[in-house]
Amino acid sequence: GESNYADSHVNSKRHFIERRRYLSIFSEAIKQNRDKYWHNESFMKDSSPEEKDRWLKNILNDEASFRQNGVDGHYVFHESGLQIDSTAFLFVLKAWSSSNLNTAPQRCEEIISRMERIHAAAKAYQEDWNVTNNSNLKNERNENDVQKFVFHLQPTVECYNEVIRAWSNAKNPIVARAERWLDTMRRNRDYINELQKRMKGNVEGNYTQSNINEERYVDCAAIPNTESYNLFLSIVSKGHVKKTLLLRDNADKARYLLQEMIDIHKESGDDIAQPNTDSFNYVLRAITRSRSDVELTTKLMATLRLMESLQRESDNPDNAVVKPNTMTYCMAIDAFGISAYQKAFSSQKRKHFNENKVLPKTASEDDDFINEADPFKEIERAESILKYMHDLNSFGNVDVIPNNVAYNTIISAYSRISSEKYPDAPMQAESVLRRMIELSDKEIESAVAPDTRSYNTVIRCWANAKQNKSGIRAEWWLRKMWQDCEMSGVVPDVNTYNSVILAFLNIGQPVEAENLLKELLDMDRNNELRPNSESFALVIRAWMKYIKSEKENDVVQGCKNASKWLLTLLDKEDESQGYTTSPEVFSQMIQGIEFATRKSGDKTLLGIALEIFSKLQSSRHHLDAISYKCLLQIGNRTLTGPSNRKGRNKFNHTVIASCCEDGLLSKDFMSVLSNTSFQKNLGTGELRAIGEKYFSNWPLPNNWHRNVKPHHFVPSKKDCAIFLSQQSQD
Repeated sequence: GESNYADSHVNSKRHFIERRRYLSIFSEAIKQNRDKYWHNESFMKDSSPEEKDRWLKNILNDEASFRQNGVDGHYVFHESGLQIDSTAFLFVLKAWSSSNLNTAPQRCEEIISRMERIHAAAKAYQEDWNVTNNSNLKNERNENDVQKFVFHLQPTVECYNEVIRAWSNAKNPIVARAERWLDTMRRNRDYINELQKRMKGNVEGNYTQSNINEERYVDCAAIPNTESYNLFLSIVSKGHVKKTLLLRDNADKARYLLQEMIDIHKESGDDIAQPNTDSFNYVLRAITRSRSDVELTTKLMATLRLMESLQRESDNPDNAVVKPNTMTYCMAIDAFGISAYQKAFSSQKRKHFNENKVLPKTASEDDDFINEADPFKEIERAESILKYMHDLNSFGNVDVIPNNVAYNTIISAYSRISSEKYPDAPMQAESVLRRMIELSDKEIESAVAPDTRSYNTVIRCWANAKQNKSGIRAEWWLRKMWQDCEMSGVVPDVNTYNSVILAFLNIGQPVEAENLLKELLDMDRNNELRPNSESFALVIRAWMKYIKSEKENDVVQGCKNASKWLLTLLDKEDESQGYTTSPEVFSQMIQGIEFATRKSGDKTLLGIALEIFSKLQSSRHHLDAISYKCLLQIGNRTLTGPSNRKGRNKFNHTVIASCCEDGLLSKDFMSVLSNTSFQKNLGTGELRAIGEKYFSNWPLPNNWHRNVKPHHFVPSKKDCAIFLSQQSQD
């Protein structure tokens, strides 16, 4: 009889009959549970995830209403007849995973973990029910009721998928945490496969009740499906990690899982974990994220060819589950753009040759090496993929549309390599943009119509080239955008203007850059287009570049202009207009003024420097040791001669005292004090006063250099000794 299952063996035939009966019970239980109120789609429809979470906790934590039978049995049966099931957990999991809240992944993990514990308690209760000799316990519930409860409490693949989805939607997902839940389902699948092998090999019927119970639960255990893999692949392909090795590991992990999906589909013949187009696209995205991988294009093309071969092998290639689409080929184009950048600016191959002492021996071999590293050849391969997209589309493939994303990716490839070394890149980028304009003119709603990004990338390409005509060409495209905007609908944005300003900055034309900022401010007054913080920072940098130029420029006027725009930016920041300054802007300004004092000793420069330094002190930014060093140099280059002795003496003591008070006394600061020209300007009396007041006693107070990082920039005893010895000689 059934009461003796624990001590008896059953043959294979009886085992399979038992399995069918158990699955029919499960199906009936699902139908019964459809009447539960949380199965209603309108239940708590407008409630927040927190409210739904509290609802579930109230049910699970109401221990006074649960019978405590067996091992944690209070989780299984409710006095009111309420039977909690996996749908209740899934209801709350979905609420959290779709909320995009920062705590959503952790909350989902807490829920699924509790669900696993409750299911384990239910299994323990059933085992206790099966083997107990307590007739009272057996009379309370029949076997079918116990089986239904256990089935309903088992975490489903949908539940695990929602946890992985929560990590997928997170801003900074943790790959290992998401992988944990995928691996849980993968282990279930491996266990099922192992169990099936044992079943096939055990024809004598050596099954106990424990074996049957295990197999019953495994029949409904969560195993990963296509969505499970795709959700995890979306995480590893985000490229949110910054470390090169991690990006490469994520790409390799994605390729491994894709191959696993293919192998499972071929071995089992079912579609549970069959890879689809999204699966391949996630893997391709993961590969392109690993931008420093020199084998990037090789790996990507291998994956793409595998994708195309699976499409050809399908019964209906036009409607195949796996078939490349527009996104697929756009990522392939991007990969060759990345490869072009690698070959343009990376010396990895040359370094490899040098390390292995296999340098080219002849001029022809050296030419072969240079040609192999030609970035334009990589972009030509990208353009051939674009042409292939046009061919596929012309033959009726509606899934592959050569759109502006594909064209913009090629323009971006030219922009990446654009430099003084590759002066032809901007003209090549222009030719692609002109082709887009010509194609879009032929059709009213063309997918290849250029957008703002198309123009911005061409302008940035000119900015990167740093040619004499870069500013003129960049501005020409800006004016063309305004000229054609009524017909094209493409309007310049602040990034367009910033790119043109950058073009003028790079060739040392600050006046033209400043005029564009003024144009933006005029449009801002008319509520048309407003500059951003970067616009001001670029113009300030343009004047700093003008000051540091080898030409005989008016450095004082350059400092005045740069200061004017920095003060304007500070005023807008104070007015809370969405503007913000950065510590780098202040640092660049002070360093630029210090450079200007090498050409001019005008006291106006000191006044500008003191004003900027005062603004930096009162801002939210931290002071740095370099700013103090530059300020000391500015003061002593502008306050020269006996007539300025009193003011110079006061200035030096003020700066040194403030530097020590802020904990920024550095080795560089001490080197300025020990500089010969500095000491000649001060004279013996002033130097002696500084030495006696600040540096006569060693060690110096730790508080004076507490904010100097790294530690080797902290002044040493030798630095102080050099200053004091030179002072004695004077």
